Amino acid sequence: MWLKRIAGTARILARGGAIAVCAQAISIFAAALDRPGIAAFVFLIGVLGIFCGVLVAALSIPAAFLPNRWFIRSPDAPKNALGEWLIAGLVSAIAYWPALKIAERFVPHTLNMRGSFVDGTALAFALFCGFVATSIWKSAREKSFRIAIFVAGTQLFVLRVLGSRPLSAIFLQREFFLELFTLAAFFIWGIGLAIRLQNAKRWLFANSFSQVLAFGAIVFLFSAVGSMGVQRAAFCSSFQGACHMLMFTQSYFDLDGDGYSAILGGRDCDDMDKDVNPGTIEMVGNGKDDNCRGGDLTERPPYFENVNLQPTKALRNLVLVTVDSLRTDVVAPHWPSEPFPTPNLNELAKTSANFTRAYVNAPYTEESIISLMTGRYPVDFRNQFGSFGQERTLAELLGELGYRTVALHQIYIMNPYMTYGFGEIDEELSIHNQFFQGRTSMMMSEKAIARFDELSAQNAPFFLWVHYFDPHGDYMKRENTPFSGNTDRERYLQEVWATDHAIAKLLARLEEKNFFESGLLVVHGDHGEHLGEGGRIGHGIWMSEIVLRTPLMLKGADVRAGSFDTRVELVDVFPTIFELCAGVHVDGDGRTLARVWNGEETADRDVFAQNYFTDSPGYFKWAAYNGPYKLIEDVYAGTEQLYDLGRDPNETENLIEAEPEIAEKMRALLGERWDRSVNDLHHRYKRNNVAKRTLPFEVVRSMEIRRDEWRRKALERAGCDPKYPAKCEALLGKEVRN
Repeated sequence: MWLKRIAGTARILARGGAIAVCAQAISIFAAALDRPGIAAFVFLIGVLGIFCGVLVAALSIPAAFLPNRWFIRSPDAPKNALGEWLIAGLVSAIAYWPALKIAERFVPHTLNMRGSFVDGTALAFALFCGFVATSIWKSAREKSFRIAIFVAGTQLFVLRVLGSRPLSAIFLQREFFLELFTLAAFFIWGIGLAIRLQNAKRWLFANSFSQVLAFGAIVFLFSAVGSMGVQRAAFCSSFQGACHMLMFTQSYFDLDGDGYSAILGGRDCDDMDKDVNPGTIEMVGNGKDDNCRGGDLTERPPYFENVNLQPTKALRNLVLVTVDSLRTDVVAPHWPSEPFPTPNLNELAKTSANFTRAYVNAPYTEESIISLMTGRYPVDFRNQFGSFGQERTLAELLGELGYRTVALHQIYIMNPYMTYGFGEIDEELSIHNQFFQGRTSMMMSEKAIARFDELSAQNAPFFLWVHYFDPHGDYMKRENTPFSGNTDRERYLQEVWATDHAIAKLLARLEEKNFFESGLLVVHGDHGEHLGEGGRIGHGIWMSEIVLRTPLMLKGADVRAGSFDTRVELVDVFPTIFELCAGVHVDGDGRTLARVWNGEETADRDVFAQNYFTDSPGYFKWAAYNGPYKLIEDVYAGTEQLYDLGRDPNETENLIEAEPEIAEKMRALLGERWDRSVNDLHHRYKRNNVAKRTLPFEVVRSMEIRRDEWRRKALERAGCDPKYPAKCEALLGKEVRN
């Protein structure tokens, strides 16, 4: 009897799971702006099917002990479904605009990407109002409490499709939880629907044999498509939350427990040895390819430290200008016509060495700046579990040469190694960006001009770093710009235009003081920014051209002006600065840019970028450039994308299976670069020396004290009464946004 009851319960749960899989797969596919193809859609159904299969297996026995009344329903629900949907749609449409006004008022201003939270909250509330109104109408009509079960699933489906953009921003890096919650909600809805339809005359899969056959077909298609590299990569690119579900599914088949699988795209080359996996350290000379890339490393690569540098020329002053989130296509020659977002940077480009194909080495600020400041790839100064802080920095080395080093930055919470070695750090304006909503470019220029005048009046050489932050999200609306509108792209262009005009003030002062006759100016972005391409907003996660390319200009003595389309990278700035400012050769991962403008090098340079921007240890991405080709490897998901940027600059055709020889060459290039830094001998050396390089607690604490003092002053300017902390936060938000 109990076996029969369990089987009946499992049948209802399986039907509910089938409904949930179909509903979520269609909603995810409909919300995706880029259509990856039917094979990736089948793969999506397989991933969701595996998850629902686990839920059915886990819940069948406990659910069998529930009272019978939970499973007895008449099949009358569908006959009023059309009326319920009409009521729900009408009420939701009417409720949306009031909900938007309410959300605009009550959603905290402290949220990054606040606009997405406002839109998502308003849409969810309006759809919930439609569901409640329909349930009330249904209960009144049938004179007993009834839940509009058909409407519940429909409203959730509409939320996932229409709210795809705000939800993707709200759940950025948490897509797995969004998909898991949605699948659970659809599963509950599907079970309720299956119970109401269990007495219906027809079911698509009415008998046990057809259900087993359908499940077997899903598993077969799932495994078949999972072995196709192109489709698996398209799946992870288009369905990021479902890709995390795939990674979770791979963990079921991790035989040695090292966190990596050998099937469904897993990159573990020996799933019976927990010491061999893509996330481990290569052991020199042990006869094994420990990290599954580049083969066994037989000899220790050389490790250089820049110590005891001796200048061979008169020291020159240096001004380094960093513009956060600056896309390469907003600066000439990439922007097609007027009005230009960066008219002043365009003028600078005409008299500078303008590198039109410059790449960053990480798609987000922290590691991009540290790579610039150390001349090293991210893999050299950190691994997936944390930072070594071992490499000597630009400010540190220039300080040893006698430079006065000053940093002006605006990042509220930052990795202290970004400013390691600076003698003076002014981060007062960072208080305005606590909530990513400051408008500080002009204030930064005023600070920079004041510090430049002070430093120029002294006899010592100086290094001044100026960091502009405004183009970073949130994108705040600006008045009196040639770009109107209130979309993300339009507000971003307004921020860029305002920042460009603030930089013009600093450039004018440099020109007035004849700085370029003997000094060096470097202007660059720390990464690009997605503005809706492929449904993506922001940066940090993706290794696309939009994010990895950024402007780079140098102007000063011994710099030949011109536009250079040779591919270079941000780590090349480090040796260039030392060559031009001190006549010193330094070791690092970059090469001096002077060889490009002098005509010694015309071929594109190999470029490497790395991404650890995730909360999951062991999860990271690599990108390598060689010739016209670009390889992106997602180590944990086990996906690879190979593009010929000469023919396909928008990265639309994955050649990972069509060009196996090129793919193998690029893998070897990545493996060689990885092994050069990530090996046991280098790691042991760095670990043993970490204590010598760690910032003392007093330094970190002094940074916190300064920030607290600036916060207190901002509250005083806003007229805050400390007795009312909630009101203080509101006043502070208003103060720092102005």
